[in-house]
Amino acid sequence: MEKVLPSGSWTMLYVHPARITNAAAKANPTRPIHDIVSSMTVMIVGEWAIKIVEILYLKRKSLQQSAASGGDDLLLSSLLGGSLVFGETVLYSINGMSMPTSKEFMNRNSTDITRTRSRYERIAPFYDFMESPMEAIRFNQWRSRLREEVTGRALEVGVGTGKNISYYPSSADVTAIDISSGMLKRAAKRAALLGRRVELMDMDVQFLGFPDHSFDTIFATFVFCSVPDPVKGLRELHRVVKPEGKMLLMEHMRPSNPVLGLLFDILNPAVVRIMGANINRRTMQNIRLGGWHVFREEHLFSDIVRWVEANPK
Repeated sequence: MEKVLPSGSWTMLYVHPARITNAAAKANPTRPIHDIVSSMTVMIVGEWAIKIVEILYLKRKSLQQSAASGGDDLLLSSLLGGSLVFGETVLYSINGMSMPTSKEFMNRNSTDITRTRSRYERIAPFYDFMESPMEAIRFNQWRSRLREEVTGRALEVGVGTGKNISYYPSSADVTAIDISSGMLKRAAKRAALLGRRVELMDMDVQFLGFPDHSFDTIFATFVFCSVPDPVKGLRELHRVVKPEGKMLLMEHMRPSNPVLGLLFDILNPAVVRIMGANINRRTMQNIRLGGWHVFREEHLFSDIVRWVEANPK
């Protein structure tokens, strides 16, 4: 028999995540809400702490660079989270892994895209640390599904720092894209350490530079919460997937519970500012608007985190 900690315990979420059972939820209907609110509170407080460290780090770095250059613009740009090398072509190659940019397919003048890119450039050095509590709790376990589900020529959208790379099947030919060069650099290092070959490209999911019907499998984990126009991105994925192909998504979404839904709406502006991710997206609706047919939907954490499998109509 599984042990369930007292309902007031905050440590349960971190120390014994597997013990949150359906039986416990039935015995205490408010338990899922308690766990979600507790998790969000810990995450947001932790992220604000990291944000303070980030600002101090950027300020120190900018002051050093400004002193060296004798200018004040660099300091202002860094403190505002601007990307100082934004728009320049970069080509990385580590152990044969190429990372060409594709800015001809990206609308660099879009305010929303620029803002999203700048956020992720800013938090790239801290991203893994900021996400580590949730990774330890559940995310790593959920990501492992990719080993069985990704097949053929595959496209990962929003590779970030490369957290999914260790779960790529050895038989799959994976191309991975992201809009942040800072994230891509870290993904390349992770792939090199793992000895995995993957083509990493600087590309926006809203403006894909691939021919129609290019991929057997398309997958993304916690990405469409931050895409400026998620429906446009999902339609682009619909264009480049093969007619017999599939899309795999693991996404967090706005909860259906009215109280939690309102709480997520209230907290969303602060979370977007810190992490660049929206926590109140209605992603299932967006998937269908993108032209996809959902044939599997699984609730991983209440109805907030879901595993979705879809194919083109």
